Amino acid sequence: PCANPIQHFLDSLLFGISDEDLETLSITGIDQIPMIYSLFIDWHESNERFGTFGEETQEIIFAQDSLEDFWNKPSNSDEFRTDNILLIGMHGADMKDPQKLIPTLEFMYDLDGTNTTYPDLAMQIQDFIESFPHEYDNPVFTFNAFAYSDEFQGDKIVMGDGIIEFLHYQNLGSEGPEFVLSHEFGHHMQYEINLPPLGGLSEAFETRRYELMADALGAYFLTHQAGGNMQDHRVLELQHSAFSVGDCNFEDPGHHGTPSQRACATAWGIKQAAAATGDEDILHPLELSVLFDQDLDKIVQLDNSICELSFDLVPGGPRNIPGEVNNSTTTVTVTTETTTTEETVTTKKTETVSG
Repeated sequence: PCANPIQHFLDSLLFGISDEDLETLSITGIDQIPMIYSLFIDWHESNERFGTFGEETQEIIFAQDSLEDFWNKPSNSDEFRTDNILLIGMHGADMKDPQKLIPTLEFMYDLDGTNTTYPDLAMQIQDFIESFPHEYDNPVFTFNAFAYSDEFQGDKIVMGDGIIEFLHYQNLGSEGPEFVLSHEFGHHMQYEINLPPLGGLSEAFETRRYELMADALGAYFLTHQAGGNMQDHRVLELQHSAFSVGDCNFEDPGHHGTPSQRACATAWGIKQAAAATGDEDILHPLELSVLFDQDLDKIVQLDNSICELSFDLVPGGPRNIPGEVNNSTTTVTVTTETTTTEETVTTKKTETVSG
């Protein structure tokens, strides 16, 4: 059976809330307000913060700058741009501010023919939210991240406080937010190359392919020596970050891949980065997409030839001292354990130190 850490986290956030209030949340779309504001209303990148208390701001902004530089290298002059992606934080606290909430409600709801005004509706929604645990800061309101592209308005990445809070909850606060950002940036690379569908696949399978490829592109950047240059335990955290955000909604059109499939897709990206011969050896996103599609079935089926990862293949791995041979190997195997609880990541470590 497949179960994911996300569901346990979300259940804990909604514990004690009445069925009536949960139904109201679902039917009215109140939980979508921060997303709508961040995606369609907020186009001003000023004084942005990331994380409920701004704790990830510096790391996220630095990672965005590094992503721009990295993916610009394999492009040919003006083939595509990487420096025009607006980076926005999604905050439940934005619903406190009528100047942000009311325009969002005007975008979402048509009140013509009713006796309700938008300011009245805003006050009703604020009263409802304030009855929730943690009120505006409840991660359920901002539990996502998005890549968005509009021909007229431009390109954008939105990072929700809720998904960052979840990664901290999973003890992945160091590498997790960078993985989410790199994944969303990977989507923008897919937009730039106009990634076509494979064809003949269900919507759920096509979405999963799209999402797993973004995982792979993100992992490629994060472990490439010219990108994030993650090493050793940071690579493990990267895989666990991918595993933690997998889902089990196999038939859902928005299915992103199971936890193990997402961890396997990151292993694929890590291996591509490990094959780089230097800082300038960066594969074009189009080339990476072709290579990924060739291995997609193996990734979905959790083929060990793809999912197993040895650190002696990772740039800057343990004991990787210039002029010396690195004989230390750490193998990460992504498996599905037959239990009644959840998919698991099994980690095997073997070290061989030559005399």
